[in-house]
Amino acid sequence: MKKVLQGHSLNKIPCSLACSTKSNIILSGDYLGILHIWRWNIHSKPFLSSRVHRKACISTITISNTNVIITSSWDGFVKMWTYT
Repeated sequence: MKKVLQGHSLNKIPCSLACSTKSNIILSGDYLGILHIWRWNIHSKPFLSSRVHRKACISTITISNTNVIITSSWDGFVKMWTYT
């Protein structure tokens, strides 16, 4: 194993993982509705964790060649975010 990324909780809820090679980031949601973002080439702990949904954040994707993240949740919302 080359690297372990720490910092999110699943509590038996499946949450998807996304990555952006453009920005060297890995994203994942957790059962608390928190979006975690790691810079995979620098740190093993998230450089950003933010509550983005009221219920489990079950899906995260990035749109190629953009700074756009889309998250979805059991709270019934799909949200679009931009990052720098």
